[in-house]
Amino acid sequence: GCDDVFGRAETQPSVEIYDTASGVWTLLAERLQYSRTTAASIATGALEILVVGGAPSLATAEIYDVVLPEEGDRSEPTAASGATSSQPSAPAIADLAEGRMGCQAAVIDLPHTGGSYPMATRRSVVIIGGERCDDDVSGDYPRIKQFKAVPVLDVATRAWRADAVVPDMPNARTAAALCVGAGNVGWR
Repeated sequence: GCDDVFGRAETQPSVEIYDTASGVWTLLAERLQYSRTTAASIATGALEILVVGGAPSLATAEIYDVVLPEEGDRSEPTAASGATSSQPSAPAIADLAEGRMGCQAAVIDLPHTGGSYPMATRRSVVIIGGERCDDDVSGDYPRIKQFKAVPVLDVATRAWRADAVVPDMPNARTAAALCVGAGNVGWR
């Protein structure tokens, strides 16, 4: 996250978890590998979160393994603020082709490589929208580029798919609302 959404956004590597039973937020000791804000994040397992992109136009992706605090433990985490994660257990995920912030993520079942619908058996993460904002404005491209391409991560192999199993969105967009219902991904 960031500490000031209306001013200079200083990104944070922290992760907080909300306990619905107690109604309490807890700052977790483990940190993200990279400080980021406006990243896409999605649960890919019971205690596993995929975090992709984020400001400043990051192309990185990482799996965050959630380590729950002991029951009743509301003490401050021991990791230093801004420290990198010490979680070596999750295999690395390759970076996106282009960095993006303001993107969203959803988990859906898709056909395997070379397969077709309705045989959607591969649990996958789709990354929708986002933008790249370059501080260096040299070159022929605009300072801000919005994305319509939809990168797809195969959850089992933790690899980005090379096939176009999900077509590009009709229009590029950032900070899109995203929901999944009955196996369909929709955006507005």
